[in-house]
Amino acid sequence: MSRILDEADFEVIGNERTMASALPAIEDRQPDLVVTEMAGLELLAPLRAARPDMRIVVLSHVREHDAIERALAAGVNVYVFKTSHPGDIVSALRQAFEATFILRNSFAGLPRKAADDGVVQERIREAGLTRRELEMLGYISEGRSNREIARTLWVTEQTVKFHLSNIYRKLAVSNRTEASRWAHMNGLVASAPEVALTGS
Repeated sequence: MSRILDEADFEVIGNERTMASALPAIEDRQPDLVVTEMAGLELLAPLRAARPDMRIVVLSHVREHDAIERALAAGVNVYVFKTSHPGDIVSALRQAFEATFILRNSFAGLPRKAADDGVVQERIREAGLTRRELEMLGYISEGRSNREIARTLWVTEQTVKFHLSNIYRKLAVSNRTEASRWAHMNGLVASAPEVALTGS
């Protein structure tokens, strides 16, 4: 992570391995951005009290809807999967400051059980996703590369890029991380195998 940040021209001013050492280090060094794992959520309340304008990004392997929703509700600015491409991670970190897009997330905050099949299918219809695009969205949400997706579907990487470009346009996002987050927050990923679609 430090290498990725250095190459993206972020100035790394600290790297703490425990929550006990993180808070005093943050208070002392006053960073603009903190990158933490899910365990770091316990730090959010005192962090927000000390630095309301500080950006907080969670980098995690956890993909469950409830966990992501809990992190965002706790005040995390951006949630990023550890399997994301380094370029997408950098884009997500910059997004924490720039906020250049808005995700369509009309059922955020509702109980998870409210996102039933009917709601999920309505989200798909609203976005205008085809069956193939939904399949692609599921794969990138699993952290698969273009090459892996191409091999799985027996298509060229150029075909994968074509579908991803259409997905980004329809969801009004700019990269894999944003598209994956949209899919998780709207319940598409978990429900994708059960969704009945028409058309190609």
